[in-house]
Amino acid sequence: MNYKEAMEYIHGIMRFGSKLGLERMRELMHRLGDPQKQTRFVHVAGTNGKGSTVTMLSEILQSAGYRVGKYVSPYVFDFRERIAVNGEMISENALCDLTERISFVCGQMENDGWDAVTEFEFITAMAFCYYVQEKCDVVVLEVGLGGRYDATNVIDAPLVSVITTLALDHTAILGDTIEKIAFEKCGIIKPPSPAVMYPIQLPGADRTVREECEKGNCPLFVADIEKLEILQCDLGGNRFVYKGREYEQNLLGEYQIYNAINVLETVEALRREGYDISDTAVCHGLKSCHMPARFDKVSDKPLIILDAGHNPQGIDALAALMDKMQGRSTRIVFAVMADKEYLYAIEKLSQRAKSFYGVTLSDFPRALPAEQIAEIASRYCKDACAFSAVPQALDAALQDIGEDCLLVCGSFYVMERAMQDLKNRGIL
Repeated sequence: MNYKEAMEYIHGIMRFGSKLGLERMRELMHRLGDPQKQTRFVHVAGTNGKGSTVTMLSEILQSAGYRVGKYVSPYVFDFRERIAVNGEMISENALCDLTERISFVCGQMENDGWDAVTEFEFITAMAFCYYVQEKCDVVVLEVGLGGRYDATNVIDAPLVSVITTLALDHTAILGDTIEKIAFEKCGIIKPPSPAVMYPIQLPGADRTVREECEKGNCPLFVADIEKLEILQCDLGGNRFVYKGREYEQNLLGEYQIYNAINVLETVEALRREGYDISDTAVCHGLKSCHMPARFDKVSDKPLIILDAGHNPQGIDALAALMDKMQGRSTRIVFAVMADKEYLYAIEKLSQRAKSFYGVTLSDFPRALPAEQIAEIASRYCKDACAFSAVPQALDAALQDIGEDCLLVCGSFYVMERAMQDLKNRGIL
């Protein structure tokens, strides 16, 4: 099996399972030798901030000298981003070998009467096998969806369970109240392991996390925002003092500072578990952390930023960053899937845009038509246009851009196309 064949196999697997629960995933793990029982994990769940939190923790632990597995979703530019060790993506050869091994086991399961394994279960199983193969000391593991019934939750009690910011998202699956969603996310909290919670939550979410920790007799740690002083938060990066120590971030946005202090509390929890993580490693890990397509400044001249925030909380954070543009006008190239909460995003962003360029992602049947994007944006932005492809939208957006900022946002898929086009133009 070559790499192309492996990817076709993985993407050809059904996306969602026919039965809710972890029994099928546990059976798959058992037949693979239970690799999830052969390493230690930091388990991260939440609505927003999971990827940033996982990446910061991974950088810090790697800076401290540990061999660190990282599991994230979705990917931005390359599928293999989802499974990495010490910052290196899984190799194509390793992915092919594991696809052959796991697909054989999946076939055996179906012959024995089990339902077909889902795509996410397959990828998660691959990740667990790879981290054991690579002899990882610790794995920072991002939940795919929810927590309680997520495929990643076949692990035993982790070193630490981390809850990032919680909001209404995937309500058809997780529940229609913040309490129900928080309850599902808290499914990763397992006694006797400690939990760490993002410091600013909706009251119902905060209460639910605390109640679930109390039920399980799991210690809960929450960052003290009274001990936080923000020194800088602009396009040059972030500087802040927490509990008397100064830190720097290249990640942009005030919300990343709050993600960082959540990470700092997680580091303290790991230290209590016996992990040797110096202050120098923490500072280096935070400063070196980079997140593609998360308010990601990819060019200074012209100023170009990529951001893949799409749910209301992510859009609010993006709007807040736009408000700090120091007098610069913003031109927005935007594409989104029709099953996302696009109306809120388009309204919020177009109010702050000098020009708004809607794009149809023609390769995806679920894509929202550019004409519909432009029609909504035109209610708030006088210069709103529709384009059939990303290159044409970028042609218009980059024309006489001067000191304006170009913001490419919405779907992760538009990021990939924009990055390739900007490379072709010699801008990146």
